[in-house]
Amino acid sequence: MPPHAARLSVPRRTALVGALLTAVRDGRAALVLMTCVPLVLLPGGLDRFTLPKLAVAACAVMTAVPVARRGTLPRAVVVLLGLGAVWLMVAALASDAPLAQAVGRWPRYEGLVALPVYVGVAWAGARVLGPGAPDRVIFAWTRMLSVASVLLGAVSVLEATGQRPTGGDVSRPGALLGNATDQGICGMVLVALLLPFVVSTPATPPHDVRDKPVRALPLVGVLSAVTVIVVSGSRAALMGTVVVGAVLAIAPRLRSRGSALFPPRHSPVTALVPLMAPCMALLGALLLPASRDRLTGADPLAATTIGGRADLWLSLVRLVADRPLVGAGPSGLVDAYPGQRSEAATFSSAPALVLDSAHAWPLQAAVSGGVPMLLGALALALTVLVVGSRAACSENARTVAHPWGPQDTRTLLVHGSFAAVVGASFALFTHFTTIGTVALVGLAAGALVSGPQDVRSKSAPEASSVRRKPWKAPLVLATGGLLCAALVLASAAEIPLARAVTAAAAGDVDDSESAFDLAQTLRPWDRDVPLIAAQTFSAGAEVGHEPSARATVTWAGRALASHPSSSEARLSLALGHLALGEPQVTGTLLDEVLERGEDPRARLLRGVAAARTGELDLAREHLDVAVQNPMTADLARQNLAVLESAAGTRPRS
Repeated sequence: MPPHAARLSVPRRTALVGALLTAVRDGRAALVLMTCVPLVLLPGGLDRFTLPKLAVAACAVMTAVPVARRGTLPRAVVVLLGLGAVWLMVAALASDAPLAQAVGRWPRYEGLVALPVYVGVAWAGARVLGPGAPDRVIFAWTRMLSVASVLLGAVSVLEATGQRPTGGDVSRPGALLGNATDQGICGMVLVALLLPFVVSTPATPPHDVRDKPVRALPLVGVLSAVTVIVVSGSRAALMGTVVVGAVLAIAPRLRSRGSALFPPRHSPVTALVPLMAPCMALLGALLLPASRDRLTGADPLAATTIGGRADLWLSLVRLVADRPLVGAGPSGLVDAYPGQRSEAATFSSAPALVLDSAHAWPLQAAVSGGVPMLLGALALALTVLVVGSRAACSENARTVAHPWGPQDTRTLLVHGSFAAVVGASFALFTHFTTIGTVALVGLAAGALVSGPQDVRSKSAPEASSVRRKPWKAPLVLATGGLLCAALVLASAAEIPLARAVTAAAAGDVDDSESAFDLAQTLRPWDRDVPLIAAQTFSAGAEVGHEPSARATVTWAGRALASHPSSSEARLSLALGHLALGEPQVTGTLLDEVLERGEDPRARLLRGVAAARTGELDLAREHLDVAVQNPMTADLARQNLAVLESAAGTRPRS
């Protein structure tokens, strides 16, 4: 390289470093990372979505720490979050697997792993997008959201045409979020945040942007987000989009008590403008065959989902009634549900289906921490709603122009955030929380409820104490850095987990166990790695592969030590012992499973174990029950035929 080239590159590097530092200080770096959360995945991982997204979200929260504080979360929100965290830990300690449930269980890890990130997202929203946020930062986030919407829309369209750019072979792959409903909810949130910048012109666009470009990019983003909703076929997302349109129609007209909803010269007809987006989404869903079938119930799976949800919620109400004080603990539903599962669910759903969420946020709170946690969640939701509506009223009071004329940039952000939070709350009445949707909703919620940070309003001692905490930021950065590092390593563990599953399917038990050991080393806190390994090896044990059976017994034993109430661990352990020719041990384990709740798989295996010990009548009794589930019926009939043939009687039809 010529000497002058090296000299010229120094100013460029300096300028680049300066630009990066500026982006960090003014919050744009944190917003970029947070906006990327729904787009991130880990190619080649077993679960390509959850932990990589959590790692990026945690890094985004840490990037918000150096930003000058522009707003703070209300004291009521902070107190409710703190009390909820304490009560969740109490519920976890009262469970049968306190450490595993406190940390959080696979696949969403909603304990000490994910929940601090969720709260951090809201904190970052208040800090970066609070009342003191400059217009240029809000405009920058709008552009980021528009680009993210276009990328998500492009992947969604490719999947709608049968392509699988991110891999997978399911009918509704969920684009970059791994779940079609998450995909739809993310599109709904993007519509809510971008639509105000389309239907109303910002009163003070940045110096390098004029009116037309300000509208153009958000408009493209809104159209892409509507496409995402349509392709997802999610009824929850469509319902949420309708709510978003209604909120955006009302939010600009919210006034303080005693004021008219439609002030003079403000026609109610203009309220219909934001409803164009939900109308487009509904029309598109009706035109796309796959989405239309889900919306109308012509899709058999979609038709059974409604009844299945109602049955699930009734079962969970019984669970909370049995444990009103602490529920099943955080992440405890996966082990507690078999004992409350209805007969209809037992004999109609797939036996291997493991339920880890209530698919309704109020019930999820009740299951995780009992009635106290439910009351806390409702109080938090009500607080956000009240504070958000007051923020909209306050912003509207400063706006004297037409509701869809030039608006203050902060006003548009508040309206969009209010619609996003309310719409997501409705959509999550039938779905579960994931970081893919929480990232944008939490950021919007923090921006919505944040109050101004004004040190001058404090007394002199209080103000000086705020300024004399130089240790606070380094402590937060150090703690957050450790969490980020742990999440990055945990994400990396998904690669050996995928390799382990592939090797086990090929019969290479030694290579598979080595990969599982590496994954456990990278995630020493994850008590579900042994359970994943046990269930993986049990597939080989089921076909009589002895090395797989021995590995199943080893890993299932470890899983059962961490999760004493796990029916899944007992089933895998029983299958391993059965493949090793130990039907008595198998029978004991399966009896324990059946004591906890009805399970067609346990009935099938218990019948086989009883037949091998010569208890033919007991074997028939269990196999007759297993026949009632469509997923185990064929194997149960085959085993009954063998029994009847051995007894010299005519096989049953």
